[in-house]
Amino acid sequence: MEEEINKLDIEVIPTPKIDNIKSDLTFKLIVVGNPSVGKSCLSLQGTTGKFEDSYVATVGFDFYSFFAKIENQLIRLQIWDTCGQEGYRSLVQNFYRGTALAILVYAINDIKSFNDVGTWVKQLKAYSNPDVKMFLVGNKNDLENERKISEEEGRKCSKDLDFYCFYETSAKTGFNSKEVFIKAVKLLYINYKKYNSGQNMNDGGKKTGNKKLGKDLLEKEKRKKKECC
Repeated sequence: MEEEINKLDIEVIPTPKIDNIKSDLTFKLIVVGNPSVGKSCLSLQGTTGKFEDSYVATVGFDFYSFFAKIENQLIRLQIWDTCGQEGYRSLVQNFYRGTALAILVYAINDIKSFNDVGTWVKQLKAYSNPDVKMFLVGNKNDLENERKISEEEGRKCSKDLDFYCFYETSAKTGFNSKEVFIKAVKLLYINYKKYNSGQNMNDGGKKTGNKKLGKDLLEKEKRKKKECC
């Protein structure tokens, strides 16, 4: 799979100020983790290249879009940035269904956020697609002087809990922020092709393969309906 991802050419499309882009494919991605680990900042930096220094806690959800073109397909990554507060977690669980990929974020200077990774994994597996892919992200890489969790510990956690991959990022400097979403959209596109391998993607032909898994992994955009994001 990694070889396929590395070989896949991708063109990242800047997110417009007014999002009126009609995409060919839409994948749903959810960002979870404890409060104050930088989930919203990571989503903002990864999709727009901007950083907001002031902290405002997310209430419920924020939404971001990441656009890319792969093999002449315009793809929207629909990013659901979730609140991490304990009181809202039951609400967050209701929106796990249909998630193609989850990015679980902790902060490298916050031991509790790292120790709670296992709890978030259990929640994801209980309420989302059982085949959901997961990325583990150690954010705030720029706070090296405050580091409490080593990169090696992050990688070991990722391996032990069966994450697809591990990144350290900095939403402030932009380090690896866009790369996380580039990898996500490539992986989801490859999965889409895998489960729809019998279809010529440009001829509107009948899909073949595992339809249930294909539906769970992909929310295909319906052009005639108003997009819910």
